[in-house]
Amino acid sequence: MSYSVHRLNIQNHFHIIGRQDGITGDTIKANDEIVFCASCQSVFLKDSWEYMSKNHCNQSETLDFVPSPVPKLVVSRNSKNKRNRNEIVIFEIRNEFLHATDAILKEFIVGFVDFFVEALAKIALLLLLVSPFALIALIFTFILKTFNIEINAAIIFFILLFSTVAGILASYLLGHYFSKKLRNSLNFNLENISLINYRPKLKILQTGIEVEKKFYYYNQIARINSYKTGKNHKLAIEFKDKHTITKEFPAKDYERTKPFYLALAWAAQFVEINFYTRDEREYGLMKSIEKNYAGRIWVADNFIAS
Repeated sequence: MSYSVHRLNIQNHFHIIGRQDGITGDTIKANDEIVFCASCQSVFLKDSWEYMSKNHCNQSETLDFVPSPVPKLVVSRNSKNKRNRNEIVIFEIRNEFLHATDAILKEFIVGFVDFFVEALAKIALLLLLVSPFALIALIFTFILKTFNIEINAAIIFFILLFSTVAGILASYLLGHYFSKKLRNSLNFNLENISLINYRPKLKILQTGIEVEKKFYYYNQIARINSYKTGKNHKLAIEFKDKHTITKEFPAKDYERTKPFYLALAWAAQFVEINFYTRDEREYGLMKSIEKNYAGRIWVADNFIAS
C-alpha cells in the first residue's frame, strides 16, 4: 500500500468525525479508516480512495498525519482608530538575546535577594538567641563584681560558648523556614517586569500590528505574506499605500511556529494572509485553516517570491 491510512478515534480526531466522504457522502465515524488528499485535504474513506484509483486533484499523494483541529478564532472588530494600551497581545516575536539576558538578570537578582534575606534571617536569629545569654552573663558578672564575689571565668566562658553554639544551630535549622516566611511577606516577584527596556520585534494585537517601534492599524494593511524556507522565516507586510516592510526571523520548529501561524490566521479577519512553508506539518495545518476558516487565507503550493 503506497498511501497513508488513518484509523479515527474519538479522543484525537473529534474534528474529523462527522464529516462526509467526498465520494459516497457517508458520514465518517470513529474507527473508520480514512485517507486525506495531500493537495486539497479532502477526506475519503479507504474504499473510496481505492475506488478513485488512489488519485485526486490530479495527483496521488496523501497526508501521513491527521490535520490539526482549527481553533475558534473569534474577536470583535474595533472600528475606531484608537489604541487601547491594555489590549490583548495575540502573539509576539521577541528579541531572543535580550529576552534571555533579561531572564538571566532577573534570576540573578531573585537569587541574590533570596540569599540576602536568608542570611539576614539567620543573623537575626543568631543575635536574638545569643543576646539573652550574653546579657545574662553580663548581669551575672556585674552582680559578682558588685558584691566582691570571685568570678569564675570558666562559668562565664561556658555561658557564652553555650549561647553562641545554640544560636548558630538554631539559626541554621530555623533560618531557612523564617527566610521563606519573610520572602513570602515581601512578595518579591519580577515575573511581569522587564529589567531591560526592549521591544518585541513584532506584535499581533487586537487593532493592528506593531513592528519593532512602529504600530500599524489593520485598515492600513493590504496583505501579509509569510514565507518559511529552510532556516529563514520572512514576513512581508504590504500596505495600501503601496510600500512594503519585510522582516526576517530565525525559523523555529513546528510547535513554536504553530502559535504564530494561528495568530496570523486570527488577523485574516481584517487583512489577506498568504502562507508558504516547506514544512509538511505546517502546510497541513494551514491548509486545514484555509479550508475551514472564513478569513482571507491563501496557502501557496509553490514558493512565489514577493
